[in-house]
Amino acid sequence: MTEDLFAPVSRDERQAESVNKWLKSNGKGTIVAATGVGKTVIALKCIQKVRTKYPNLSVLVLVPTTQLKEQWESELEKWNVSNNSRVTVMNGASKRSDSCDMLIIDEAHRINAETISNVFNLIEFKLILGLTATFERLDGRHEILSKYAPVVDTITMQEALLNGWVSKYKDYVVLIDVDDLDVYQKLDSQFNEHFEFFDRDFGLIMTMVGPKGFVNKLKYRDELCKYTNKNPKEVLKEINYHANGFMQALQSRKKFVLEHPKKLEIAEEIIAARPDSKIITFSANTKMAESFSSGYIYTGKEGKKKNRMTLEEFSSLPAGQLNTVKLAEEGKISYKY
Repeated sequence: MTEDLFAPVSRDERQAESVNKWLKSNGKGTIVAATGVGKTVIALKCIQKVRTKYPNLSVLVLVPTTQLKEQWESELEKWNVSNNSRVTVMNGASKRSDSCDMLIIDEAHRINAETISNVFNLIEFKLILGLTATFERLDGRHEILSKYAPVVDTITMQEALLNGWVSKYKDYVVLIDVDDLDVYQKLDSQFNEHFEFFDRDFGLIMTMVGPKGFVNKLKYRDELCKYTNKNPKEVLKEINYHANGFMQALQSRKKFVLEHPKKLEIAEEIIAARPDSKIITFSANTKMAESFSSGYIYTGKEGKKKNRMTLEEFSSLPAGQLNTVKLAEEGKISYKY
């Protein structure tokens, strides 16, 4: 029954459909597509399509990492659309004014971050194309992107699987029992203490970090002082204490979960049981990726040439292990098996 939901279609045909939906939305929208669909190719086809009518179209591509910047520049050259096209890392773009005819935002969900969303006030554009596999955010800040580039097409992983654009896979949940759970419980207690001060309003706390953080703290101080006789300096001191404490506890909890040695221990056992398999591990950071006892390392620390050689060698092997971080997850890398 599920397979009847989608008529068989080639990846090229589905990409063309996305391009048309974006064009029909006056060239302003976000395409949400699962990994393997080819979001970069869709964007390149959009550039080609618009340039048939406007050959001097200027294009600015925003990406989250320097590795993606290099890959985009390579693809623009390959597709012969590099003329009048630039690729910039998001962090840099959020600090200076710019302009273009067409703005492309890769991994567009990241643009909603407090420290980066300012690009919409700094960059002038006529057309905008967002590309992401995960549009909605738990903090609700996806509404920022939605204002400028609402979702115009969604290609789910289910559709990609049914059409054979990605390999079939299974998700396994591995439960980990740790000996130092009391450490996490203490961090969690601290987290909740600070969270309660802000009435568990995550969005409110996030306004108090970044460039406008202090200004927003002052606004919140003034709001609280309406209902208390406390000295404004004391109230601001309290806000600073809980805002800073919240962020520290948040990061400490995250580090406990993402870098716990028990995860590495179990991952090593799973890998050891599959000696003839080709395995890719994704870690939260470089430190964890480098902690594996065997396998190739593919991280942002390595140069472009070294990473290319690593991928080529890994791809040529019948079995092996590649330890990476989000560089490979968001890097649009294809492996030859």
